Amino acid sequence: MKLKKSEVRTSAANSNKTGEGLVLVLNTLSHMKKNSFRSNKKYFHVSLQYQTAGLLKNLDWVFIQKNVNDMAHIYEIEIQALVMMDTHLHILISNFENKENFFCENLQNKICKTDIFENLSEPIMNYSQYLNTYRYIYRNPVEAGLCKKAEDYPYSSLYCLLGKGAMHCEVYDHLSLIQNPLHVLKWLNHDIDYKISQLKLLREASLR
Repeated sequence: MKLKKSEVRTSAANSNKTGEGLVLVLNTLSHMKKNSFRSNKKYFHVSLQYQTAGLLKNLDWVFIQKNVNDMAHIYEIEIQALVMMDTHLHILISNFENKENFFCENLQNKICKTDIFENLSEPIMNYSQYLNTYRYIYRNPVEAGLCKKAEDYPYSSLYCLLGKGAMHCEVYDHLSLIQNPLHVLKWLNHDIDYKISQLKLLREASLR
């Protein structure tokens, strides 16, 4: 499976202090900000309906990954995060061609037919919103009480990117999770409200 890694280097030292650790994450993620939100690429948070089959969740997860991957290739969509919950999916996507609505509607019809197509995708307008969305998606199982840490949920692209499960969908690793897993996981699992701007918190931490 081909995984596209952003080339990020950071010279910051590891730290057990929360503030310094968050600043380190900000330094690590800054590459994506400079190279993505100044381009014509558009980002969206997609939520689709899907009812899992209880004891057959592992098969559901393979089914979801393969269909997401097929539709992403058809509509030239980059998948950046994917999580399957019991009744719905969360997907973080990007594209250049304004095909997000076609992707959403056709994927929804493929996995679970519905007549409701309103608000399937939420535009992500800036880097701060991107971080909030990325973190929200991967923390969804934690907030639902399904696991204690984001990386422990098996029906998530995070789980697969860390080599803990089989990957059946091409996921673009723009936040350098593969290169800096401890730093990114520390940020994902930090006990703060994901609705608050992460950049604001990181800047405040740097001043302490």
